[in-house]
Amino acid sequence: MRRPSRLPTTFASPEPAGRTAARWALGVVEGLTPEQEAELADWLAADPSHVRLFEEYRRAWDRFTPLAAAVAITAAEPDAGQFAPRSRLNRVRWLAGPALAAAALIAFGLWWQSPAVPPAARTAPIVLSPIEQRTLLDGSAVELNRGAEIAVAFTPAVRQVELVRGEATFTVAKNPERPFVVAAGSVVVRAVGTAFNVRRSADAVEVLVTEGVVSIEPAVGMPAATGPVRLGAGQQIVMPGTAPVAPPSVATLSPHEIDQRLAWQSRLLEFDDTPLTEIITAFNRHNPITLVVDEPALAALRMTATFRSDNVDGFVRLLEANYGISASARADGGLVLSRR
Repeated sequence: MRRPSRLPTTFASPEPAGRTAARWALGVVEGLTPEQEAELADWLAADPSHVRLFEEYRRAWDRFTPLAAAVAITAAEPDAGQFAPRSRLNRVRWLAGPALAAAALIAFGLWWQSPAVPPAARTAPIVLSPIEQRTLLDGSAVELNRGAEIAVAFTPAVRQVELVRGEATFTVAKNPERPFVVAAGSVVVRAVGTAFNVRRSADAVEVLVTEGVVSIEPAVGMPAATGPVRLGAGQQIVMPGTAPVAPPSVATLSPHEIDQRLAWQSRLLEFDDTPLTEIITAFNRHNPITLVVDEPALAALRMTATFRSDNVDGFVRLLEANYGISASARADGGLVLSRR
C-alpha cells in the first residue's frame, strides 16, 4: 500500500521552491502516481529555476543510496516464526524508514547549500512529458505524442473523440454500425476500421492515413469550401485551423516520408555491438532533445542495449552508471555526452 503522500498539493506551493524540489525528488524515489507525475511536470514548467532545483536534489538522492539500503534493512519486519507482540524496540524499528527518509530530506538541504560539487559536474536535467498509449473501450488504440490531450465521448451510435491539442495516432477497431469520429478544431475525420494520424496546431490540422480510408469534412458550424474529402493509405491533407478558403490539396507521401513524419511514435530500439554515434542518431530521430558526442573515441564506443525510443532519460542514466559518461546542457537545449 502506498504511504500517505508528503508531496506538495499543488505546483504553486507557498513553501520555498527549494523545499518543494526536495519533496518532489524524494517522491520520485518513492514512486509517483500518474496524477503526481502530471503535477510535477506542471511545477517544473512553471519556472526554469524549478528544473535546476529539482535536478540538484535528485542528484543529491543518488549520494544517499547507502542510506536508502539501511532504511530497507532496518524497517524489515521480523520473520514469521519469531513474531512477537510489538515492543517499544519494534515500534522504533517500524518508524525507522520514515525517520531516515526525513533525515535524508534534511541532508538534501545541507548538501545543496554546500559548494563542494561544481556546477559543471552536475548532469543536465531531462524533463519530457511521456508518449502515451491508450486502449479505448471499443478496442481502438490511441498513441498520444508528448503534450497531446484527447476527450472521449462514446455513444451507442458513434464513437466520438476530440483531439483537444497536440498529435495522436488512431488505430480503429472495425465496426461499420458505429463510425469512429475524431474532431480537431475545424475538421472532423470519420473512419470505420483504419489507422490515421492527426496533428492539431494553432493554425492548421493535418491528417495522414496509414491504413484504410477516412473521410474529412468541416466541423459543425464551419463553412465548407468543398464537399467531404476521402483519403486513402499514404495520403495526407492539411486543413486551416479556421474556416477553409479554398479546396484543400491532397498529397501522397512515400514510405520514407511517412516514416519521417511519424518518427515521434515510440518504438523499441535494439542495438547489438553498435557504435554510440549510430545509437545517438536513432534516439535523435525520435526525440526533441538532441544528443551530441564530440569525442571521436567516445563516438566509436560500441554498445549492446534495448530501449524504448522515447526513453532518453533512461539511456543517459545507463551511460552515466556503466560507461563513465556525463551529459552537459547546451544553450540550444541539447545534451553533449563526454567522458568524466
